[in-house]
Amino acid sequence: MDKSNWKELSSSPEIYQAVVDGLDHPIYVLKPDGEIEFINIEGAQRLKHTPDEMVGTSIWDYFPEDAVKAIKRDIATVIDEDCPAEWERQTPVAGEVRWFDTRMIPLHDEHEKVVSVLGISRDITERKHAEQALRQSEEKYRSLVENSDLAILTLDRDGMYSFMNAANAEYLGVAAEEAIGRRIWDYLPNRAAQKVMDFIQPVLQDGLKTRRDTWVVFKGGGFWFDERAVPIRDRDGEITSALIIAKDITERKHAEQQLQSKNVALHELLEAVEIKKAELGRNVQANVDSTVIPLLNDLWSNVDSSARPHLDAVLKALGDITSPFASKLYDRCRNLSPAEMKIAHLIASGMATKDIARYQHTAPATVSKQRESIRRKLELTGKKISLSSYLKSLLGDSHVR
Repeated sequence: MDKSNWKELSSSPEIYQAVVDGLDHPIYVLKPDGEIEFINIEGAQRLKHTPDEMVGTSIWDYFPEDAVKAIKRDIATVIDEDCPAEWERQTPVAGEVRWFDTRMIPLHDEHEKVVSVLGISRDITERKHAEQALRQSEEKYRSLVENSDLAILTLDRDGMYSFMNAANAEYLGVAAEEAIGRRIWDYLPNRAAQKVMDFIQPVLQDGLKTRRDTWVVFKGGGFWFDERAVPIRDRDGEITSALIIAKDITERKHAEQQLQSKNVALHELLEAVEIKKAELGRNVQANVDSTVIPLLNDLWSNVDSSARPHLDAVLKALGDITSPFASKLYDRCRNLSPAEMKIAHLIASGMATKDIARYQHTAPATVSKQRESIRRKLELTGKKISLSSYLKSLLGDSHVR
């Protein structure tokens, strides 16, 4: 196609009509009295008609009274001021309320008189719904932040506050609005302020997340905080400031310190008890060794041989009481009855079944049954282990003659 043919084609009304009808926005031309001079396919379909059905009719016939009043004001404004105008408005269209961004342009005759207006309306309903949802979300989160008992603030690289909620402002003793635009050094001692800036340096420099427990002193006193810091970025992804969220953990820290102090005191008390117990054990052992054992040994030497097994049992039992290994017997023999425990001591002292029977004034068969019961409870049944040797290993050899 040569240039002359293209110029002829591009200036033809058919080309413009095709372009306008191909757009997905309503486009129309209205006379001052509302008569429709032109409307594209999209505009007519929105109103459930065809362009041919609508051209020559009044635009007022397709909208409710409130919308008609608004359209009349819009047309009058464009004609009277002879300049384009644009606005966003909700408009009922074929029974459905939609949001439109409408722009109207005055059209002139050969005498430069405004004779009609050209309107282009873009449906922005989805955008408006998204904006409304975003506003509601922002309001919800702003409310959560503002009413949170966590201290929340933002600091830039110069230590300037760009946001602060009421909880943080209360610690500083100021109104949140007063602090915005001020620097952290205006409210904290130099050392404390610099510690905060050092804390957020990795956040501002490398985009890292940081956390710490820290002690901060304000005019109203000192507090422990669990602080977390994360980066805030602009639309280009550049880090502009650090968001700090601080939880007051003063009560928890005090409780931990009190618990630690109690643990130290308990540890010291237990050490003192162990020392006292050891001292008591030594005293008991010394008294038994120096007083009781010599007397029993003398008695053993002067009694009839038939009575000596009984004295051996006494010496063995006395050794059990004072021996540091005595607890082994009671740990292993806790399932034994008192009678079986007594028999176990006699067996450990070296007494045979018939001697135990004579000492207990019972039949040897009864003692044998008790021995088997003891073996079963000590889980020695079926094992080639001497019951006497096993019990001696639990009691130790202290005071065994």
